[in-house]
Amino acid sequence: MKEFFNKIGTEFLAEIRKLGKRNLILFGGAYVIVAVLITLSYIIPVDTNYQVGDTARETVISEYTFSYYDKAELKNILNYIEVSKPYYYKPVPSQKTVFKESLKKLLTVLATEKNDDFLIKMKDEGYVFSQNVWQYIQNNRFLLTKYQDRFEYVYSALTRNYWIVDRLPDTGMKNFIIIETVEGITNVSLDKVYIAPMEKDTILFTANSIYPKMNFAFREAMSEILVNLVYPTALIDVEKRNAIVEKELEKNKLKKVIREGELIVTKGDILLPEVLSKILGYQDFRENIAGKRIFLYLICSFLLSVMIVYLFLKLERDSFAKSRNVWITLIFFVLINSFYYLSYISRNYFAIPIFLLIPTVLGAINLPVLLRNTRLSIYLLLMFNLFYLFYPSFQIISLLNLLIVSLSLTLTARLLRNRTDFFFQGLVFGFIELVFALFSYYDRSSNIIGYDLGLSIVFAFANSFTSAIVSLGVVIPLFEKVFNIPTRFRLLELSNPSTSPLLKKLKIEAPGTYNHSMLIGDLMEAAADQLGIDTLMAKVGGFYHDIGKMNNPQYFIENQEQKNPHDEIKPMISVSVIKSHVREGVEIAHKYNLPEEIIDFIREHHGTTTISYFYHQAAGIYGDQNVNREDYTYPGPVPHNKFTAVLQIIDTVEATVRAYVQNSERFSPNNIQDIIEDSVTKRMNEGQFSNCDLTLREIDIIKQTLFKDLQSYYHRRIEYLKKKEKNGN
Repeated sequence: MKEFFNKIGTEFLAEIRKLGKRNLILFGGAYVIVAVLITLSYIIPVDTNYQVGDTARETVISEYTFSYYDKAELKNILNYIEVSKPYYYKPVPSQKTVFKESLKKLLTVLATEKNDDFLIKMKDEGYVFSQNVWQYIQNNRFLLTKYQDRFEYVYSALTRNYWIVDRLPDTGMKNFIIIETVEGITNVSLDKVYIAPMEKDTILFTANSIYPKMNFAFREAMSEILVNLVYPTALIDVEKRNAIVEKELEKNKLKKVIREGELIVTKGDILLPEVLSKILGYQDFRENIAGKRIFLYLICSFLLSVMIVYLFLKLERDSFAKSRNVWITLIFFVLINSFYYLSYISRNYFAIPIFLLIPTVLGAINLPVLLRNTRLSIYLLLMFNLFYLFYPSFQIISLLNLLIVSLSLTLTARLLRNRTDFFFQGLVFGFIELVFALFSYYDRSSNIIGYDLGLSIVFAFANSFTSAIVSLGVVIPLFEKVFNIPTRFRLLELSNPSTSPLLKKLKIEAPGTYNHSMLIGDLMEAAADQLGIDTLMAKVGGFYHDIGKMNNPQYFIENQEQKNPHDEIKPMISVSVIKSHVREGVEIAHKYNLPEEIIDFIREHHGTTTISYFYHQAAGIYGDQNVNREDYTYPGPVPHNKFTAVLQIIDTVEATVRAYVQNSERFSPNNIQDIIEDSVTKRMNEGQFSNCDLTLREIDIIKQTLFKDLQSYYHRRIEYLKKKEKNGN
């Protein structure tokens, strides 16, 4: 088991490292934003700054089922208990010993030889005396040290006749206190109880009664010294008092219950005591659970975020390799969580199911279009839906609504063929929202108000149609522009010569290349349709793959009428011009801001194939041993996906078939079949398809589709023309 987890951990860390520092920072930043939203949703307080009779400033609906205590009622019960229950005190153990040690310490200071030292020590100890007594002590300090026994005797008389306590209860509540001694519980009248420090007059009264004939100044000094030295002989038992009060309170207080979804107060209502108590109880409950839930939810949301990143890397590595997909994913991750938060803080303003306030349809419409991957979009939306669990407004029916909307992408994503289809998709989502809105009222049918139901129906369709309009008019155009995404709508614009300046330019400057590209685009579309991949992407890639030929169109055979410039230059120069159309095509594509996916068609459609005609021409002139084959080879890279691999096959086969038709007296469908087989085999042997996931079965499909279309395009038209020539026509 340990080895298994070690293996999983090692694999996980390896995948995370592939993420890169920049993407880690992006994912981390997005999670921090989401964590803040989750936290804020729990710490936003309910407005409790009310008095009885005030007008409610907001509607409050309970998000939980919980019990609470009426605070006003509890206060009344507590006041009654405070009045009815006694105070308990505990004697201070060894308090006489403490007094004797304190007295001995004072007398030692009084006996200090040097007067300056005496004054310093008295100041350090912090004793407090009246001016007359202080003067007496300074003049008679050595005399005072001889009467330790008299100090102790007066102290004993005080503690024998009185209890000295740290504090007293309100005398209006009780006229006695209870002291728990070893012998048992004793009720002590308050006239026998004093608070430490004792008053001078009380001690002086006792000293006068014991030593009536002593010098008055001495007795006064003795009294003030004892004021400084007498500490409590009994301390109030706070724990026992609180335990008694708490026990009595528990016996008398009654719990009240508020259920989830219960309306506590409506904005504008006059607050009665009972309603105010509910508001306070609700806020107290939220505060009590907030800390625990926030901590737990932040941990769970963090682990879920890590899992999303890991699975993203594991299952969708190709999609993740595109920086724009990372940005789009994180933007919608934060955006959808913002929807959860905003729907929560606005939930009390509308008497409708909360999921109608969450425009998750916006993510459902846009993600498949922007990521160009429906499966990935569904996976991401389902993961984002799970974050709804961490918000206080979580309801099972709302979560089901989010999940169904996400899963419905398997059907609705196929509806988007034209821009007007957004509205039809909005209609489908609107019906889904409506079904859930009606279902949410099912279990409380007796409480349905016509206005609320009507409002829910309006929100169900408004949510969906607003999302569709915003997607069509704002989100998709904005993301298309910022991230240069080849959405279907962008591809439709690029595929139309009337809306594409680059195709217009190609048609004018290199008409032969333009016609060749149009044919390649059509053949790509047919092959892609049979393979089940994006036909529009394939078609547009075919249209633009040779745009680099615009710079020197006369050097490419499809644009030549009679004279061939290559006849007058060396093979090496010819190859340089031919090879440059790939590099120049990429430069032109960047200049016209074509999507990177289209640029891949330009960059990879020749792979690392050899320009055979000029290579053999050079070998014939200079000899095989004097010609470096690599100088006559395209720089690549080889195709990395099915689209560019299919383009390489079709471009090679079509060019070969066209050349054969133009230079052969005899032509038949068998020639096309042979050319297709020979070209594909040659490219496979060269390893041109080693970096893409094109299977042998798919290659067979391409060959069959290509044969069918080329046979139709290059039928026996050539022979027909020759017969006409023989007849003199």
